[in-house]
Amino acid sequence: MAKDLYQNLDLNLLRTLLVIYQERNLRKAAERLFVTQPAVSQALQKLRHHFDDELFVKVRSGLAPTPYTDELCLNLIPVLEHLSATLNQQQQLDLSHLERTVRIAVSPQFLCRLGSHAYHFFKQAAPHVRIELHEWHRTTLSLIEEGFIDLGINRQLAVSSAIYTHPILESLRGCIYVRQEHPFKGDVIRAEDTAQFQWVNLILPGFTDIQTEVEKILNARDIPCRIAHRTTSTYNLIETLKSTDLLFPSGANFFPHTETAFRTIPIHEEDEFALYDVVAFMHKKHTKDPLHTWLLDNMSKLL
Repeated sequence: MAKDLYQNLDLNLLRTLLVIYQERNLRKAAERLFVTQPAVSQALQKLRHHFDDELFVKVRSGLAPTPYTDELCLNLIPVLEHLSATLNQQQQLDLSHLERTVRIAVSPQFLCRLGSHAYHFFKQAAPHVRIELHEWHRTTLSLIEEGFIDLGINRQLAVSSAIYTHPILESLRGCIYVRQEHPFKGDVIRAEDTAQFQWVNLILPGFTDIQTEVEKILNARDIPCRIAHRTTSTYNLIETLKSTDLLFPSGANFFPHTETAFRTIPIHEEDEFALYDVVAFMHKKHTKDPLHTWLLDNMSKLL
């Protein structure tokens, strides 16, 4: 029975064989492979033993392949080139021809920022991809694990071992939003300045379901905090903010730059609300997927 030459063969040795075949010199082969010359010599000895052939013989110009090596390498070259193309193809992403639905779950506090900007961005970069923006809710992490949601955007949360997290924006600074005609005219606002006004807050699943962050911060400083309105709807929040003197606390990138109906009031540095990071969530199986890598790279630009 003929010996099975494929079984127990270290495929790395085949690459070494081809490099020696191309260079006809062990020193040059070692330089191309980024290993020592003794390591190449040792690999050649293993190959000779495996194939039961001398493979190369010394000549004045270096090494000359045996007839067996000529035939073997001429057959191996297209096979390994095809293997290389197959492996590298998995790392290439042709957005212009990609057709699929991408679902991104976003915390309500970032939905306004993305808005139509996300649509136009993806339409230009990936014209045949359909983008679905979902509002983050209590089951979102489970939907990421199940594969229904491709990417989640929120503040840092405790996650299972199946979910990969990646920081998008670090140390996002808080601020106060008010309507343009709001009676507070200062350039910055201090904690005690807020006592004369009431607040409107977004209900953020997992963060402000029971008590808002502004309540925690102001109560700790014995400053009155009157929450007049809470909502899960960004639309409802915006409409309420437009027609009242309520204060809305959020990250400094809640509204897109084109929004002119509201003023952004920085918080005095001595009264800085807690900074936080914005994080992307996805299933760990997607960490090397070109599409998901591309999404991660571009989320910070969108926000």
